[in-house]
Amino acid sequence: MILRIFVVWYCLAPFLLAFLRDRRRWIFIGLPRSLSDEAHRERARRLTGRIASLGPSFIKLAQVFGIRADIVPQIYLEELAKLHDQVPPFPTSELRKRIHSELKRPLEAVFEEFHEEPLAAASLGQVHRARFRGEDVIVKVLRPGVEELVATDIRIVQNLLFVIEQFIDHHTIRAARAIIEEFSRVIAEEMDFQHEADNIERFGELFRGSDFIIIPKVYREATTTRVLVMQFFEGFRVTEVDEIVRHNIDVEKMIENLIEFYGDQLLIHGFFHADPHPGNILIRPDARIVLVDYGMVLEISSDFKQDLVRIAIAGVRRDVDDLINLFYKLDLLEPDVSPAIVKEAAQTIISIHYDKRLTQRQIQEFTNQILNTFYRFPLRLPSSLVYILRTAVLIEGIGLAYDPHFDGIRAATPIAKKIVDRTLGPSGWPTIKDRIVKEGLAFYTLLGDMESVFARAGRDQVRVGLH
Repeated sequence: MILRIFVVWYCLAPFLLAFLRDRRRWIFIGLPRSLSDEAHRERARRLTGRIASLGPSFIKLAQVFGIRADIVPQIYLEELAKLHDQVPPFPTSELRKRIHSELKRPLEAVFEEFHEEPLAAASLGQVHRARFRGEDVIVKVLRPGVEELVATDIRIVQNLLFVIEQFIDHHTIRAARAIIEEFSRVIAEEMDFQHEADNIERFGELFRGSDFIIIPKVYREATTTRVLVMQFFEGFRVTEVDEIVRHNIDVEKMIENLIEFYGDQLLIHGFFHADPHPGNILIRPDARIVLVDYGMVLEISSDFKQDLVRIAIAGVRRDVDDLINLFYKLDLLEPDVSPAIVKEAAQTIISIHYDKRLTQRQIQEFTNQILNTFYRFPLRLPSSLVYILRTAVLIEGIGLAYDPHFDGIRAATPIAKKIVDRTLGPSGWPTIKDRIVKEGLAFYTLLGDMESVFARAGRDQVRVGLH
């Protein structure tokens, strides 16, 4: 414990001091420092390298912060996105010892075949191919010692944050504390393979009979909290574009299936797979989807689903006042935040989205500007919303990998209709569609009123308004 504290502080203290000096040159006194983007980029690269060297807890935690544009500057987000959860496999002797300890029998007595070379090795565990009772399976084994290491590291991070709080009273620090508390809960669930097995079986029940989703079978008799045995399926990673195209897989159908799968999770079942990175999604030759990791799953309440729909409708209507009221209702905003500041920012973002006169380059420039200042904006995004937004971005990224002109909204519209038809009946969609279209068409008549906001955005005055 003492040695680990020393190692973590030795690695991270220089960056902590640097960030404190960014706010006040001499930590306690002085004006903020002004650093170039390249200086921040170089610091972000070095920080990412240090995080990777600290192991599982810090890699996983950095990945969580790496999707939080509300509190992390864009340059640091870009570097954290390069942080891969790939580590060397642990020794075969430890693997055998763990399986024997968990399943109470030697490895050879449990499996007819077992490939000691792992298919993948990550920070929390590694995955092997094997045969169990005549069937091809995947064996997921928790890394020895990782539970104790994660618990120690979380305590160290909490202490680090306590030190920072003595110098900085800022919404980003409060948000960071909430993220760390949520992270400690989520990673505990990820390290409990019985919990993951429960998630797999629930997904199996929810999508039983689906003609485009395959949920692997769990072998409970060989599953414990530290060893998980599940059905093996061949497939291509969803990002293996060349292989998928070479095998003549229907790409349009594949993306449609992917959108419908996550739409069903969010809008119907309220049981949401929150870690859809490419390594967790396999594509079969018939375009069916196989999900292979169920450690991170969220429960979405009916009330939250309804609030998401209300936010979407308010956005389409450009009803900024209703949008802001919903933000306060969902506790997305600090109570003392001025609604006027939020309103101007929301108007800017909505106008960027709906102004068809803007080129893609202009939209990207506005987006980069907003992201560069977004981390200072006093939003309190719940983890469930962050993971939903992340999933939407990842799915759109998959679509763009196959088609540079892919439009996620256009692709999702007929699928949303299908989902509504299943839940409300065929008469449900026209009512919703007519309401959105009717309200949406009126928005374009208001674009002229927004010119002053765009002008201020061009002069960088929105940046000041967001502080």
